[in-house]
Amino acid sequence: MSRKTFYIYSSLSIFFQFYFLILAKDFTDDFFIYIQLISISSLLNGVFGSIQFFFQNKRTISIRKEILIFYLCLKILIFIFCSIKYDFLIGFVFIILSLNLCWINLISAKAAYKDMLTSNSKYLFFVAILKFFSVYFSILLEVSFLNLILFFTLINLIASVYIYGKIEISFNKNGYSFKSSLITFLGSSLFSLDKIFISLFFPKILISYFLINRISSIFQIFSEIFFREERFKITSGKKIRKYLGIVFKLILLFSILFLIMLIINFWNLNLNEIYFLEKFKNLNKIFLYIYELKNYKFEIFLMSSSFILNSTSGLWYDRMYKNLYENYLLIINFLNMLVLLILFTFYANDLKSFAISLFVIQIFNLITVFIFFRKKFQNYEL
Repeated sequence: MSRKTFYIYSSLSIFFQFYFLILAKDFTDDFFIYIQLISISSLLNGVFGSIQFFFQNKRTISIRKEILIFYLCLKILIFIFCSIKYDFLIGFVFIILSLNLCWINLISAKAAYKDMLTSNSKYLFFVAILKFFSVYFSILLEVSFLNLILFFTLINLIASVYIYGKIEISFNKNGYSFKSSLITFLGSSLFSLDKIFISLFFPKILISYFLINRISSIFQIFSEIFFREERFKITSGKKIRKYLGIVFKLILLFSILFLIMLIINFWNLNLNEIYFLEKFKNLNKIFLYIYELKNYKFEIFLMSSSFILNSTSGLWYDRMYKNLYENYLLIINFLNMLVLLILFTFYANDLKSFAISLFVIQIFNLITVFIFFRKKFQNYEL
């Protein structure tokens, strides 16, 4: 029953996140700012990407004081920048979005530490529902999209703290350090730096790119769902015995991807053509947008494959992190970032080339992870 509940909540989360994006894209200017703010927040919170390995118990995280001070100073500087570039409200929206994203990551990290698969899926469903409400009521009440995002994000933040309780911080020299934060920052940047780079140098394609990237990131969610059991076992120090299960899940993921590509290719459904459903205009936007995706099949395939490959390499990545081989991971992530910056600077200039760049870097990442993993473990077993 627990596993069934997990898949139900995860599937509903995917649906509401997708629905949120389809409705939000109509708020062009506000949505553009939202993309920038959420991308910067994701990049900033990437410094805590592997915090789950530093839980001392179910409520306490071990962290070095200087990394927390550095993080807060960065957040304040970005708040000042947003307030000057836009206005105080936008700066405040950034602070709340960033805090909320940080708290979501902490809750997920806590769930990983305690191997609470189903509980975490329920929480992420709650987050997806609130995001959907923000855009739905923006349309219904004709209120600013950013104002409603701020309102419902605050609700989520307050409710999450109340429901899940406080997470205590223990300051000590063996806690989460600059090296740990640099490793995870470089690693998470592979899927957050692209949006910031495009917003600065290719703003005309930002919304289209973000939508394609987010739709493709459904396979990040699929991969997390499929491999969450393995990753939670690694985080909690357990061995993975069924190696063939990982291969089967990979085959299943790519089979789902090919099936979705076929659906997009042959999609031609419009609810307006069905008499008793024509009144559901907002729901019909989903069907109409799926039809538009035919123009981006190649980009969707490459980005979706990139997310699958990233989640696959992440299993071996987590095992290396769990065994404290941080220097190897630092080298891997530094090489990944170097290659990515070269591709973005000298090659990428449109949707297709950015999608190719993301795919190439994930192939490169997978190869480097396997090479360094083999150096320490002599085989590829988790």
